[in-house]
Amino acid sequence: MTAQLAPGRNGWLNSPVIAALILLVTAFALRLWTFGDPNLFVDDQFYFLVGQRMHEGALPYVDIWDRKPLGLFLIYYAIAAISTSVLSYQIVATLFAAATAWVIWRIVLVFSNSQGAILAGIIYLIVICPLGGAGGQSPVFYNLLIAGAALLVVQEFEALARGTIGWRIWAAMGLCALAATIKQTTVFESLFLGGYVLVALWRAGAKPRRIAATMVAFGAIGAAPTAAISLFYALSGHWDEYWHSMVTSTEQEPPRR
Repeated sequence: MTAQLAPGRNGWLNSPVIAALILLVTAFALRLWTFGDPNLFVDDQFYFLVGQRMHEGALPYVDIWDRKPLGLFLIYYAIAAISTSVLSYQIVATLFAAATAWVIWRIVLVFSNSQGAILAGIIYLIVICPLGGAGGQSPVFYNLLIAGAALLVVQEFEALARGTIGWRIWAAMGLCALAATIKQTTVFESLFLGGYVLVALWRAGAKPRRIAATMVAFGAIGAAPTAAISLFYALSGHWDEYWHSMVTSTEQEPPRR
């Protein structure tokens, strides 16, 4: 399968600018009712609180505790630098959702016509709202990275069929690695994308040694950001707090009734 744009009757929907405007307006229309409500999701409140406290010198897992990876708090740290109003993270989250829908549009445009692609983006924006994605929950942010990684892999279909790995594949693995610093469960999407590339190489006739080396390289890229964060906490003398937050606290959590 090639990564060329699929033909469609609605040629004007093939325009990236028009698609972006449609999805941006849709995202704001669906979320406008939530703007200014600080009680929409308690998690959003907490993430934003951590971001604000980080500007006062607080260190996640040491001065204020949670199980989420540091990347999520860094996003809220950046948002808190703009404003301490709840509108700031709600608007940023809306922009992330719209951007993710645009990437979905771009992916689907490879396989379907322009109408199907724009509907896929709109459906994403609709579906995430009742599933807890109407605010600033972590998937609203990491979905963009995973979708971006998927798009990069799709764009390399032809090269992969020839057994070639281009820069987009390595960039995709990098996006997956960053997504893992926002939510650990993104490892499953990342494994799927990495596994797809490895299978494509195998089908193209790549030797086992090359496939194994590529797998190791993918693993190194995927672990690099998390390893860097872990090293920071180890060198700063807070390894125990970090390890407890990321690992042992989950193991010790009592079963829910």
